[in-house]
Amino acid sequence: MKHIIFIIFYYILFIINGCCHWNILVNKNIPTPIQVLIELSKDDNVDIRRVVAGNKNTPIEILIELSKDVDSVREDLAANENTPTEILVAFSKDDNYEIRSAVALNKNTPIKTLIELSQDNCDYVRMAVAKNENTPIETLAELSQDSWDYVRMYVAENENTPIETLTELSKDDNVLVRSNVAGNKKTPIEILIKLSKEVVGLDANYATLESVAGNENTPIDVLIKLSNDDCAYVRRSVAGNKKTPIETLIKLAKDDNPLVRISVAINENTPIDILVELSKDVNSIVTSEAVTHIKELKESTKHNYNIVNKKIPIKTLIELAKDDNTHVRIAVAGNENTPIGTLIKLSKDNDDSVREAVANNRNTPIETLIELTKEDSFYIKELIIKNIIQRSKISSYLDN
Repeated sequence: MKHIIFIIFYYILFIINGCCHWNILVNKNIPTPIQVLIELSKDDNVDIRRVVAGNKNTPIEILIELSKDVDSVREDLAANENTPTEILVAFSKDDNYEIRSAVALNKNTPIKTLIELSQDNCDYVRMAVAKNENTPIETLAELSQDSWDYVRMYVAENENTPIETLTELSKDDNVLVRSNVAGNKKTPIEILIKLSKEVVGLDANYATLESVAGNENTPIDVLIKLSNDDCAYVRRSVAGNKKTPIETLIKLAKDDNPLVRISVAINENTPIDILVELSKDVNSIVTSEAVTHIKELKESTKHNYNIVNKKIPIKTLIELAKDDNTHVRIAVAGNENTPIGTLIKLSKDNDDSVREAVANNRNTPIETLIELTKEDSFYIKELIIKNIIQRSKISSYLDN
């Protein structure tokens, strides 16, 4: 009876929300009862059988049964990482190229099968092999010479591609291939520098420069140079790069193009004061992203108050401590570089969250912590206890 209720429940969701939401429901990490999957594997609706075929919780015996189903079901089965190896091997010889492509993308496909599929007559199958993170480096090197641009493009994107191969692909005639080399985390710095100097005339869409600007391994001086590029997409990539210097982010926060300012608002290293300025931006999307970032920082402070970038000058921290925005004061109160005098003032802030941040700051004077113990808040007292225990551990470690 319990299983029948589950099935009825799932069918109602399917009828109400449609196939799209059904896919989300079944494929997400929501535990789907095994009995439900077994029943649904026999459903007349092919879309339902497809999501069962792709579900990681579907029993092996059901997957084996579904391997005899129609092509669309078998394609989802070929993509399922829990599909038995023998089925994947059999599917690798299927007449349907979409099924072979799904096998080529599957992380559990045997290496021998991937090597065989790398010689497939279908471009899409070889492209899928080039994408697979388990494809041998020798095979990737061979595919780097493929006649189809998209195969080479995904070889250039694959982080397992040998450096020598990436170096060769950095000279490729196709801009998308060079762009993927520029975006690859394994690409040598000297190649990134070379690509950053590429003649823009060859790249009407600036794709290569945009990828160089977004690569976290790109040298700081190159990022600074690209922050002045004429193309807004290039500057946007610099603005979103975690390695971009604070000074450059501050400059880009005033960029004429809203796409650039949006990336600054999203960048996790953007200082609080800049986020506050961006929260007043004329562009609603910039404002929204900045406000969201500030809220996320506030949420983070419940567990870790040391969130403000440590490179912010002391003078700036003192000024920010007077900010009308509560989120800003919370972040200042949690910063380990905030002057003791400022922490003492913030310990008397009207906002509970600001005082909580002070209680958690390991540089807050003991006298101030003692004053804060007079608060009615149990949470503040708990933070103070943890703070003192942490200090004693550090002191004990230094003594030893």
